[in-house]
Amino acid sequence: MRIRELRLLRYGKFTDRLLALPHAPQDIHLVVGANEAGKSTMRRALSDWLFGFPMRSTGMDFLHPMQDLRLGGIIEDNPASREEPSSGQDTATGSTKTKASSDEQIRSLNFERRKGQKNTLRTPADEPLPDSTLHEWLGSLQTDEFRRMYALDHATLVEGSESILQASDDIGRMLFQAAAGIEHLGDALKTLQQEADSLWAPRKSGNRVFYQQQDAYEDARRTLGQAQLRTRDWKESHDALMDVQHQLEEARSKHAEIQQHIHRLERIRRVQPLLRDAEAVRQRQEALQASGMPPLLPEDARQIFEQASRQGALVQAEMTRLQTALNELDQALAAITLDTPVLARADEITRLDEARVQCHDHPARLQRHQEKLQTLQARVKALAAELGWPAEDEAAVAHRLLPPAWRERTAELIRRHQALQHAVEKARHERDAQAQNLSQWQAHLQSLASDGIDPALSDLLEQARRLGDPDAQSDALTRERQRLDAALEATLAGMGPWRQPIDRLQAMLVPEASQVDALRVQQHDDARALQARQEALQKKFQDIQQQEQALLQLVRHHQPVSREDVAQVRQQRDDDWQAIKADPANLPDRAGAFEARMHEADTLADARLERAQHEADRQSYANQLEKLKLECTGIESDIQAIETRMARRQADWKAQAAACGLPDLPLDAALTWLKRHQDALELLARRQTAEHQLKTLLQRVEALRQALTDRLALPATTGLDDALRQARERLETAQRIAGQRSTLEAQIQDAQRRLVPLQTALTQAESQWQEWQQAWQAALAEAGHEDTLPVDQLETRLAQMQDIQTLLAQMDSLRADEIEPLQNALDSWMRHARTLADQLMPDAPADMSVQDMALTLAGRLKAARQDEAEHHRLQQQQARNRQALEAARQQQIQVDALLQPLRVAAGIDDMALLGPAITHSEERRQIEHEIQRIETALREAGDGQPLESLRTEAASIEPDQLQVELNRLGTEAGQVVEDISRLGARHGQLKAAFDALTGSDAAARAAARQQEAAAGMAEAAERYLRLKTAARLLQWSMERFRQTRQGPMLARASEIFQALTLGSFSRLLVDADSHDSPRLVSIRTDGNKPVEVPGLSEGTRDQLYLALRLAALDQQASQGSRMPLIADDLFINFDDRRTEAGLQVLGEVSRRMQVILLTHHDHLVPLARQVLGDGLNVIEL
Repeated sequence: MRIRELRLLRYGKFTDRLLALPHAPQDIHLVVGANEAGKSTMRRALSDWLFGFPMRSTGMDFLHPMQDLRLGGIIEDNPASREEPSSGQDTATGSTKTKASSDEQIRSLNFERRKGQKNTLRTPADEPLPDSTLHEWLGSLQTDEFRRMYALDHATLVEGSESILQASDDIGRMLFQAAAGIEHLGDALKTLQQEADSLWAPRKSGNRVFYQQQDAYEDARRTLGQAQLRTRDWKESHDALMDVQHQLEEARSKHAEIQQHIHRLERIRRVQPLLRDAEAVRQRQEALQASGMPPLLPEDARQIFEQASRQGALVQAEMTRLQTALNELDQALAAITLDTPVLARADEITRLDEARVQCHDHPARLQRHQEKLQTLQARVKALAAELGWPAEDEAAVAHRLLPPAWRERTAELIRRHQALQHAVEKARHERDAQAQNLSQWQAHLQSLASDGIDPALSDLLEQARRLGDPDAQSDALTRERQRLDAALEATLAGMGPWRQPIDRLQAMLVPEASQVDALRVQQHDDARALQARQEALQKKFQDIQQQEQALLQLVRHHQPVSREDVAQVRQQRDDDWQAIKADPANLPDRAGAFEARMHEADTLADARLERAQHEADRQSYANQLEKLKLECTGIESDIQAIETRMARRQADWKAQAAACGLPDLPLDAALTWLKRHQDALELLARRQTAEHQLKTLLQRVEALRQALTDRLALPATTGLDDALRQARERLETAQRIAGQRSTLEAQIQDAQRRLVPLQTALTQAESQWQEWQQAWQAALAEAGHEDTLPVDQLETRLAQMQDIQTLLAQMDSLRADEIEPLQNALDSWMRHARTLADQLMPDAPADMSVQDMALTLAGRLKAARQDEAEHHRLQQQQARNRQALEAARQQQIQVDALLQPLRVAAGIDDMALLGPAITHSEERRQIEHEIQRIETALREAGDGQPLESLRTEAASIEPDQLQVELNRLGTEAGQVVEDISRLGARHGQLKAAFDALTGSDAAARAAARQQEAAAGMAEAAERYLRLKTAARLLQWSMERFRQTRQGPMLARASEIFQALTLGSFSRLLVDADSHDSPRLVSIRTDGNKPVEVPGLSEGTRDQLYLALRLAALDQQASQGSRMPLIADDLFINFDDRRTEAGLQVLGEVSRRMQVILLTHHDHLVPLARQVLGDGLNVIEL
């Protein structure tokens, strides 16, 4: 895509400005303008025009209102993008040579863009365009990408190129990977290095595997040393846990057996109804077989039968209707008789009628033409009489006319007569007026004085003009000095208690404002952090109180039960039971106490079993309480550190303030004092400047006054204003006289120069007048007129003869073009009409007019054609009806053929029996479908059991007994589930208590973890060595590969960089020898050490950046993206020779894409014309 023209309609400083960018083989355009001329505005306008105005203010609404901003222009296909590959490829650059297609038309789009929310894309006629109109031109390109890639100024070029060098965008990654030809190996090398870094590195990190295993090893070693064994408790807890686990497994096994039995009974309950349905269907099938099994017809037999019956009835009705219509058409055809003779000569009758219409007004027209001919003859006779000719016929009058050559020659003389006479009078008048002016100017020049202008006086007046109004300047400087004094005093007063004399302020060494501000920000940050930590400490204190209260309540509500307590209650329970056994008669009296003892023993035993959970909860609360206290300690340490920092920082500031002579200056007030200190020094400097300017002004005024009085010889006391007034008067007088003399001398020279051609013109005019008079006398003599005949009379006679000749020609034309053709046409029509009437109307009356004959024949032809048309229409309708009748018969055959397969399948010949046969077939199909459904349901409900097995299983139990057995098993299963739940809770309690013990296996587990950690450390070290070796080998191979091969982008950037630096550098390389990430280096032509980008000069670095950007644009262009390149003052750091090289490079780029170069340097124009040719399009803003 390229831009043909850009219209800045209402944008920034521009109004209706057109910038034309015509295409050329080198499509480069140079836009030149001074600062503030609008170059940056044009660059931004291109972006807003193509992609739309931003939502907020654009900064371009300072002249036109924002809602009126508007841009326009024309974009078109870039011919370079419509080229076809040629026969070869340039192996040096990797670019493909192309040739343009000449038979394909270049597209273009003329549109405008306005500021708005929607419908911003408009035609030049202000009609809306769809927002998708530019998609086929811009593709997926967005505003930011366009400004970053194609709309470049120096800052954008540097920023974008640094992104490329840091590989932070797609172009950079392409440079450092695809440009080196090893894009996949780069990813592999990065993966190896990352994996090796995740295993080990010199710096310890918790994310690296080796150090993780090392930490695990140390932790296991500490655990192993701290392990303590409690064998007896561990054994008791383990035995109790195993006993409950055995009971739990038995309960689960019993529950599985009950569930299996329930599943069998549920299957029987599901299949019993299906087996009953299967038996009923089987009986229906046997009854149908007993009456003779009907054949199975197709499933759509009923639909086919009914459809065929309906179609047959419709076909029979249609055949009856068509046969009746054919009979009626035969009768209508027999009633029509055609007029064959008239139809045979229809063309002649038609032409005769057309001629009748044409000749209808011929007699009247002939009469009018005859009258016109007589009028012309009368006018000819009148003109001949005016000329004094006798009354004669037309031929005699024509013979008297003079020859046309003489008339033309004489008419030309008459036309020239007045012009020649006027030319002689005008030339004589101009010659006399110029001679009179020359005499007057010569006399005026002699009367003027010859004094000249005094140059020294002019210089003094020019000095006074440049000086301006000294009184106003003096007053302004005095007021400025007073104002600065007042401002200085106010500034010093604003310093408050720390005010210092101005001379001391000048000598004072104060700290930097940025340093003071940094101290103040740090102090405020620490104050906020101190407040936050104090609030956090208060919150932790509240959390500790709540945690202590919760722990106290837990201990109070859940008192621990010892084994001795349980044993004591159980002993009392057993004693009561032994007393009851010894004396059964006391059972009623002792039963209540015994039950109470039993309940108390069970309650204490249950509480003893729940001890593990309560102990775990207590330990959790205690741990959380300890954690909160540790956090409080950490917060208190933070508070102490912050307070120490703040105190130390405050002390440092007090020392600095005291050193500056500002004791007790608060840190928060320091910035304000430093600002007033800086303002005071600036105001003092400005006051001194104003005072110096006032003194200099007074000295210049006095020097000028002294020079004027000396030059004009005025008294020494003359003021400057009087001296200037007299000097101006004297200078104006001298200038006025000099101007008058100069004007008169120029007028005299011009008059003398003009007088010669005026005299020559007069001589020529008089000569031409004499030649005309001689020719006039010869013409009069040739025609036989007296030589004194006036010109106007001869002109009148010539006009009369011309009129006679014109009238004679009109008479001849009227006879040949009008009268004779009309008479011939009328005679031919009458003969044709009588001939046809004799042949077709032999019985016509003898006195019938020709007009009536033609009308009668036309009427007969019209009636005959109507009869013929009706006869043809009836024949066509008859043919259509016969075709329809035949089609109806074919449809009847098709209907019979549709039912024939059904009759054959049913084995019947009578069509009336087909309906009952279809009914029996449908009944058989329904029974078979029901059997299939029941069998499928039995397979699903019977869990895949065989049918016979299901029947046997279902017959083993009656339905009423089945439900009773299911209820019993459900109750039993519920009891087992309760046992499992109880045993599971018991198992969980014992397991928690067992896990809480640190028995003898803790040491074994710690030793095992220690061995695993050691093995992990060894494996990580071995894996790290293998990965690091592979990465080093791969990196060495990549470097070798880089030295022998470069990618297309890097190669292209090397070529451009070599051209821009005039061969100082030969190529660019991607180097990664001693860095974690690749870096770009430049290789000098002399083969010295490679130069990195920071080591280049500022100008050479800009040339590198330009080379990288142009190479990237070449890559984009090779992929079909050819947008215009807008370059704004990219050569600001180039010298003249490298600027010339840069223009050559851009010229080559412009052969593939449009380049618009913006600059404020006028000296670039001749240089660009020299490099790019005189055809360069230069636009001046």
